[in-house]
Amino acid sequence: MVARWWRGGGAVVARWWRGGGAVVARCGSRARVEGAGIGTTGPAFIHRAVAANIAAHTTTINHPHCNGDPNAILIVTPNWNPGGVGGTYVNHPIGVYYTGAVWAIFNQDLVAMPLNAAFNVLVIKP
Repeated sequence: MVARWWRGGGAVVARWWRGGGAVVARCGSRARVEGAGIGTTGPAFIHRAVAANIAAHTTTINHPHCNGDPNAILIVTPNWNPGGVGGTYVNHPIGVYYTGAVWAIFNQDLVAMPLNAAFNVLVIKP
């Protein structure tokens, strides 16, 4: 892993390379990960809750960066309208847990997971 630091517009920017993929993080008001999105195979992706992966208040994540890895660290936030499509509001405290095979996102208040809810997921390998 190589890190490069520079200042631009008052923000410190870091760039890491690992396995051929570049990750860009900015200190300040936002962060961007190159190649992130729906259907991507990189460590940052958008997970969408669909009928096939919802069970009650939980949606399971099927992604190569975290499947079968109980030591992975997942950072997850709701994404109201990825790509301008969806608009499903998740107004519940969420959590993540490892099922023994895959990771899952759940509503901590046990309210049913809404269909088409979307989540930004960043997988960190310790």
